[in-house]
Amino acid sequence: MAIANYTSGTSTSTNQWLISAPKVISSTDKLKFWMRKVEQYADTMYIKLSTTSNTIANFTTNIDILGFAPADTGWVSYSYDLSTYAGQTIYVAFQEKIADVNTNGATLFLDLIDISCSNPSAAGVISGTDTVCQGQTSVTYSVPAIPNATSYTWTLPTGFSGTSTTNSIVLNIDTNAVSGIIAVKGVNSCGEGVSSLKNIVIRTKPTVPGTISGLASVCQGQNNVTYSVTLISGATSYNWTLPSGFSGTSSSNSITVNFAQTAISGIIQVKGMNSCGYGPSNSKTITVNQLPPAPGPIVGMDSVCQGQTGVNFTVSPLLNVDSYQWIFPSGVTGTGTGNVTNSSFSVTAQSGNIEVKAHNTCGFGASALKYVFVKPLPVMPSVISGSDTVCLGSTGISYSVSNSANTVSYVWSVNNGFTGSSTINSILLDVASNATPAILSVYGVNACGNGSSVTKQLIPIGVPAHPGVISGQGTVCQGNSQTYSVATNANATSFIWSLPAGVAYNTTDTTKNSVALLFNSVPGGTITVTGKNMCGTGPSATKNIVVNPLPATPVVSLSGFDLCSNALSGNQWYSQSTGVINGATLQTYLPMVNGNYYVIVTQNGCSSQPSNSYAYTIVGVPESELMKNISFYPNPVTNQSVLSYSLTNDNWVEIDLLTLDGKYVTSFVNQKQANGGYRIPVDVSRLGQGIYLLRIKIGEETHLLKLVK
Repeated sequence: MAIANYTSGTSTSTNQWLISAPKVISSTDKLKFWMRKVEQYADTMYIKLSTTSNTIANFTTNIDILGFAPADTGWVSYSYDLSTYAGQTIYVAFQEKIADVNTNGATLFLDLIDISCSNPSAAGVISGTDTVCQGQTSVTYSVPAIPNATSYTWTLPTGFSGTSTTNSIVLNIDTNAVSGIIAVKGVNSCGEGVSSLKNIVIRTKPTVPGTISGLASVCQGQNNVTYSVTLISGATSYNWTLPSGFSGTSSSNSITVNFAQTAISGIIQVKGMNSCGYGPSNSKTITVNQLPPAPGPIVGMDSVCQGQTGVNFTVSPLLNVDSYQWIFPSGVTGTGTGNVTNSSFSVTAQSGNIEVKAHNTCGFGASALKYVFVKPLPVMPSVISGSDTVCLGSTGISYSVSNSANTVSYVWSVNNGFTGSSTINSILLDVASNATPAILSVYGVNACGNGSSVTKQLIPIGVPAHPGVISGQGTVCQGNSQTYSVATNANATSFIWSLPAGVAYNTTDTTKNSVALLFNSVPGGTITVTGKNMCGTGPSATKNIVVNPLPATPVVSLSGFDLCSNALSGNQWYSQSTGVINGATLQTYLPMVNGNYYVIVTQNGCSSQPSNSYAYTIVGVPESELMKNISFYPNPVTNQSVLSYSLTNDNWVEIDLLTLDGKYVTSFVNQKQANGGYRIPVDVSRLGQGIYLLRIKIGEETHLLKLVK
């Protein structure tokens, strides 16, 4: 430790020096020391350098000037790079210089002054591939630049070659190289740094494949033949090589091969492959057997007829052939698998090539062809035109077909009372009066034979039979519509209806076996109907019809409390809201509820038009000259109420209780009473809840009063 101290009482400034011994500098050398200023006064320290001698005058270079404030600094570390002076001899001086002339001084402490270099830092991570292949070249590895390193030392595994003193190296890997560790460290004049290590894994090429399994003998044209080897150690894919005429692709340890018709014998090879390249190969010799050649010319007829049989075709026999396949055009069949076939030509046989090819263990060879013209039979005639239905006894009825291809003449036939003959495409027929249903047929003829026939069914008919009884009403009402009909007739295609005066059709089609008729007037008459067809009209049926007139439309009026019809009989009363009123068939009707009412009159089964509609309202019991001071209380009634009234003179009185639909329930008064006042108890305790009508009849007057329980 060195101390620079100012003693109080000195009248001049302090100038104290500390000079080092000479030192040869390396590129990594640094000046390092610790310093502390104590006490409360400012001070200055000059760090100087000389490259010539330790004479004070030669310290002309300031490395640093450290000025200190009037305070204790504590111990501080300082470091200065001297690489600029690498290779030179230098002197370092420390100069304390202050101008403080006060009685108190400052003190500077120096300690651990050192001029030395540092070892290189630890090497960083080595970059480059972790795996390499035997025989791979120019593989580069590197580390980041190492601080303080002036050179680099690389250490390599067995079989790796390459040199470098920098932070990167290019390596070649021998074919016998093994996995190992690459190491690198920094070096300088002070020593070596810590090494960085990288484990390198050596990968090898695939090994020799095993025996190729699969057929050693195949046929031309054979497909889907599989070859394979056991899995090759180290192989990630496989390379297959095929001879000419072989086809197939695969990157696995098996391949499916197709053999062209032109394929020849050769060698299949396979070798494994990985990222290090191809390994050695293995091979298999394949013998390709040929298919049979095409047979010689087919000998046989050049043209035949449709329908002809027993026609032979032949080829010369071939060596090393086990059978022959014969192929025929549409409609032709043949037997035999030898070099001769016996053929049959159906009636639908078509012209075309007869084909034959030989077969051996490899399959079928190329074909030989012979074109055979098939002469056609007559084409089946078209549909026979003419009427299906004919009249008994008719003559000269024409039938025909369109001219058929390949036809020289025609053969017609018919039976069951139909007669006629022809050799052309049309014929005239006569029909006997007793003919029955028959079949007309025709077919064409040429040199090869008869064609297929076409037929037509013929139905002979006479005039329609009697239509039978006319069904329908014998008595009708004027203005009504009725339907009349007769049974359907197999021979009748339509019907003729005849109507009396005042009767009109009420239907669109008047030629059917059923018609609707409208009877507009009386008295009626006779309806007649006759069946008709293409052969004429048959006998007729009749029916006599009586037409009754409609009753006059009635008129409804009010008579007292009753509704009254002007018709004396045949009345039926209706409510517009509920319809027919059962049992209301008199000339008068007393409604029990408010509403609109009308009447219809029926006479001789004929009903009139509805009468006028009458709006009827029940208004209670009005006072009259016969009855005064009417009172009914309480109403609604629980068990009993009292009807009070007074009569202006003697009269017969009836007081009854009715349901709303007019049915009788009970009677309270039914006697002659003298003029004067009366109180009549009305007991309804036995009745169910509901609405009732209290009917009061005084002489010829009738009044209604609603009672609610």
